[in-house]
Amino acid sequence: FNAFVEKLSFPVNYLTAYVVGGAQRVGTKATRDIVKGEPYITVPDKAVMSSDTAETDSGDVNELIAKGKSMNDDYHTLLFFVMYERFVKRASSFWWPYLSLLPTLGDYEDYHPMFMDEERLEGLLGSSVREKIIANQNKAKRNFQAVSADVAVGAALGPAFNEDNYMWASTVLDSRSIWWSGKRHLVPLLDLINCKEGPPGSTVHSTDLDGSGDNAVTLAPWSFREGEQVYENYGQPNYIYFLYHGFVLEENSHDCSLIQASIGQGDPGAQDMKRLKMRMQMDNFNSYNMDFCVSRDNVEEQVGRMREFLAIKMGVNEATDDDVRRHLEGQLKRYPETDEGEGADYTERCMR
Repeated sequence: FNAFVEKLSFPVNYLTAYVVGGAQRVGTKATRDIVKGEPYITVPDKAVMSSDTAETDSGDVNELIAKGKSMNDDYHTLLFFVMYERFVKRASSFWWPYLSLLPTLGDYEDYHPMFMDEERLEGLLGSSVREKIIANQNKAKRNFQAVSADVAVGAALGPAFNEDNYMWASTVLDSRSIWWSGKRHLVPLLDLINCKEGPPGSTVHSTDLDGSGDNAVTLAPWSFREGEQVYENYGQPNYIYFLYHGFVLEENSHDCSLIQASIGQGDPGAQDMKRLKMRMQMDNFNSYNMDFCVSRDNVEEQVGRMREFLAIKMGVNEATDDDVRRHLEGQLKRYPETDEGEGADYTERCMR
């Protein structure tokens, strides 16, 4: 793999891949001292897999890719590209050294929520995260069924187009994509950097195009010594890490309590749809199902936003402290075994 990366001719690269072992599997370490804030890996466009670079040696697959681009379906454009290179071309693919290093379907089935059944999700009973996992699973399966209806897909990919391979590719895109310019990219080496809470003063991961628009530049989030494993802080709460990546961080300054609120047809605020839409727009809510990520650092802001949403849901001008308290208590009661004292204490802390 490292020899493959050398051939990609990154303008800047102070990393090398190595086997970490355990849950991390593979990681990266510094080939020289890296100083916080300096570019430590710069990736040219030709060295990534994306909807923009998607092109194969198969005319049929290229037609699928062109169709995806014409429909602005960035997701399936890249997914078909990945499936063809991984399951059809296999070892003869230019991308094989990278694709063969990714987790297998069996790996994902061991730890990733996309493949967890009801029994394995039982420990999340009552949690909104469980609902999100099931929703993601169902969405991926619906997408597979929808795509399967297009005979051109099966004709282009042949036996490689099956539900297992589709679910694998979908999980790869959801868990390993690096975003810039509003699009997802699979980036050899860069996507091997594992996640960790950084030291005080560190920054979260960010990759952006340079002035020429030809190279994606990543700045060091903190300093690393030569030979030290390099990490990035993805800057997300644990429920996002678990939902899309299958891990959580014990130390995570971006963690929060996920509290959901929704507006349904039976709610008082939904009886006048014209007024409901107007209030939603005025208060900058873009969904009838809202997630509030409440942490120690943002509790006032997030509970304030929750209060605004509950007022819309209830059809009143302003929600009271008791309204917010009842909503929080209702969330806690969803859990089969909630410690009443701890639940009440959490509710009071949010209210304060």
